[in-house]
Amino acid sequence: MQKVSEDRWIIGFLAAVVAWALFGLPFIYLNWHWLLNDAAGFFTFLLVVVGGLQLGFFAWQLRLIRESLDDTKIAAEAAKQSADAAKIQAETARDTLKVMQDTAERQLRAYVYLDVLGRPYPPPPKVPDRYSVALVIKNSGSTWARNVRVRHVKSVDPTASDAFDIKWEDIESHPILIGPNQEINMQFGDLTSAELRDIVDAKRRVFFLAWITYEDVLTDPPVTRQTQLFRQFNADDEGGASFAWMSTHNCADDDCSK
Repeated sequence: MQKVSEDRWIIGFLAAVVAWALFGLPFIYLNWHWLLNDAAGFFTFLLVVVGGLQLGFFAWQLRLIRESLDDTKIAAEAAKQSADAAKIQAETARDTLKVMQDTAERQLRAYVYLDVLGRPYPPPPKVPDRYSVALVIKNSGSTWARNVRVRHVKSVDPTASDAFDIKWEDIESHPILIGPNQEINMQFGDLTSAELRDIVDAKRRVFFLAWITYEDVLTDPPVTRQTQLFRQFNADDEGGASFAWMSTHNCADDDCSK
């Protein structure tokens, strides 16, 4: 409505100018005889008429230009909205791809877990004279675990409040590879008959500790992951034995405190 009102004002003004040029100007001479008898007056009047028509045509051109500018503005706004929509779609596609990549990584990456197993040794029919303990390392993931570094130790009567708090950096470890669903065992160390007797009599505390770090083949750059194991060995007079889970350091990745 504002545009129509402005156009009417412009056209009305131009019409008034043309009307004045056609009818008001001749009355300056008080009569019309000069229009047909005076050549200079006639051509002057003709120039006024042509100028009025040019002025009207110019006004019409301005109106067309204004309408085209409005259309251009509308098209530009529509293009901006389309660009914004395309940007949102691109961001959504990127987020979806990131979720898919993270999901694939979680499903396919290496997961290395630890466990501890023990048995009397040597096995029957020989008479056992000690208890053999082994660290079980298994990659339950679908891809290789690389740069696997295993540190494990048998800790007897630790003096620290946290038996897991030892100098891990002093334990030498060489990198190995563990394939998908592959399991390997490493010897933890044997418990002698004397140690078993002391454990039964509560004269000795024995802990089995393990800390491994590894990388999977999917992340780039590589991400170092970890798994920790912390168990205390218990035994009784009837020959029973168990590995009690401690309240800390039985963890993996970000759940581990160190």
